[in-house]
Amino acid sequence: MDGTLPLGEPARSHGLLPFLLSRRRWIAAQKLAAMILAIAGGVISLASDLHAQSSWPEPALLLPMPTDGPVRSEVIQLCQHLPAPDQGSYYDPATMGPPTAYDTATYSAGMPNAPAPVLMQEPMYYEENAENVHYCEWGCDERWIDNFSVFTGLEGSKQPQDFGVNAHFGGRVATNLGIALHRDLGIGFQIGTSINATASAVQVLELIGAGTGRVQSFTTVGLFQRTDGGWIWGVGYDFLYQEYTDVATLGQARIRLGYELTENSEIGARAMIATQDAQNVDFGGVDVTLEAIDQAHLYWRKFWASRGFTECWIGISEGHSEANIVTGDRPELDNQFVFGSSFHQPLNDYLALYGEANLMMPSDTGTVDAFLGFECYPGGGSWSSQRNRYNPALGVANNTNFSVNLFRQ
Repeated sequence: MDGTLPLGEPARSHGLLPFLLSRRRWIAAQKLAAMILAIAGGVISLASDLHAQSSWPEPALLLPMPTDGPVRSEVIQLCQHLPAPDQGSYYDPATMGPPTAYDTATYSAGMPNAPAPVLMQEPMYYEENAENVHYCEWGCDERWIDNFSVFTGLEGSKQPQDFGVNAHFGGRVATNLGIALHRDLGIGFQIGTSINATASAVQVLELIGAGTGRVQSFTTVGLFQRTDGGWIWGVGYDFLYQEYTDVATLGQARIRLGYELTENSEIGARAMIATQDAQNVDFGGVDVTLEAIDQAHLYWRKFWASRGFTECWIGISEGHSEANIVTGDRPELDNQFVFGSSFHQPLNDYLALYGEANLMMPSDTGTVDAFLGFECYPGGGSWSSQRNRYNPALGVANNTNFSVNLFRQ
């Protein structure tokens, strides 16, 4: 033995044309496309069946509200799909957003009506009381700051890009913003960015002189829509700039399609597709190629009485390498099982506890990624944030949804 480490597959070509001409990537893309179509077809079929079996509550007649609280007017047309204000407090559009329908009698008793489509008063009623009426459609009362958040917390990660010898632990700071782009169609635009600063959780890189930490900057831009029929979709692009053993820039496309089965339950599918790799990256004296790992998930999100939600998902990813800078490489794996979960729980008007974890099998060479921390809402809308029409449909990219593979060159 001369001490030379075994070589993996050749470096992957860079650019759109070589990407399409690569037989191996083309086959992988076909498999992923078929997988996404099958998942989407299953979701749409299930959603259609459940929708056909469901029925809305009877419409509720909105009555005048008391005006000795911070309400804007005597009569407000309240919107469905959104949580009611706290018992014993008055509706404040500046901090709560449009709540569910309720009338004076039940409101005074501290028992808001169950969510239901609102039956408006006759048009003449509003014309005669125009000075005392605040007319509101779902989402029209949202301010930009109602859909702006800042996250800070802990971050942990292990992926194939760590060459089999490292893991990371440190901190994460992120911001995310959703704004109305076309109110008539209900289409929103989102942009968010984050910085992860982590230290190596294993000594190997330090011993071989390849560094002791990593800094990552994720950026997400996208479009999304929540329809009155219960559908939600989002399309975005994720950028990753990282300084690790070397500087690398990567990209991926991300898609979400969901459907509200009930007021408190949503199912859907997500997909992440690699678009830009990074070649000639130095890792402890070895040239490697880094690339996002294609994935597709089915998810279920449940909202609770506490106004928080939990979400779980299962899915499949394309194969990844089992390269190891110390012991040598094993053959690349085929498609792998992926699963994970997340939660978001408001604590008060301005803070929520937020966490997410994603695991790709097998655990020794796949991914183990998670973060946990506090999400701050400067506008005071923590309780209603996840129900807002223009709340970003995609979270800011992170290792939990941006897994990175590594190949020797």
